[in-house]
Amino acid sequence: MRHLDMRLKLIGLALVLMVPSAIIGTMLLYGIASDWRYTAGERLGLQGIRALSTVTDHLQDLRDATHRHTADGNAAAGQARDAAAMALRGALAAVAPLAEANPGWGWERALPAVERALTADPPAAHATTFERNGRAVQAVLDVMDRIGEVSGLLLDPQAETYFLMDLTVTRLPKLAESISVLRGDASGLLARDDGTSVDDARILGLTQAIDTHLRGVQQRMRSLQLHDEEPPAEWAEAEGATLTFATAIAVIYGATAPRRQPG
Repeated sequence: MRHLDMRLKLIGLALVLMVPSAIIGTMLLYGIASDWRYTAGERLGLQGIRALSTVTDHLQDLRDATHRHTADGNAAAGQARDAAAMALRGALAAVAPLAEANPGWGWERALPAVERALTADPPAAHATTFERNGRAVQAVLDVMDRIGEVSGLLLDPQAETYFLMDLTVTRLPKLAESISVLRGDASGLLARDDGTSVDDARILGLTQAIDTHLRGVQQRMRSLQLHDEEPPAEWAEAEGATLTFATAIAVIYGATAPRRQPG
């Protein structure tokens, strides 16, 4: 990494900063809020998923900006970190009454990790801070899975709506998180300019994680089509952006990029 041409490094840094941490966020609630077939419990579950999706978005932004700021003291990243922290606090305030009314969601188990992400660590701890904040994101995703189970969203007896719920609650959030992890880790590494072969291998592994999660989403999109439900119009653009991003990073680090799956 440290032997890369400077122009290539700058291109890579621009790429990871241009890709939004929630590149497929517009997909998460595709068409479901207006479907009145759901029971009251399922609608409440959707409300919780929507609120926690917002928490996840801001937590990912906070993690990425913190990593860039601690890597090289970037002032713009510090401002982005402060803005993300403020937005995250607002999102947590919106979740609080929902979680209090629904203790079965298990939000109290994830909240300490999320609140810990709001604390500042010294720059020397940038690697452990990034990992810690990643665990906070995973804790929120686990709660989303739990909500999907206790609300019945993931138990829908109709195939097409089950596939849609599986995408919304599980597969798309995991894909978005794999994109965010690669974006944050790669941007911090490029900013520090002190990467080793171990760092290179880690980044390449993250591109493969995107490939794995992307395949899972593509599989569910095909399942929808088999039941006469077309994927949302935004999916083609989101899929293309995901592939472009992963391919560019993989090329910089010398890997074979993930390929679009035949549909």
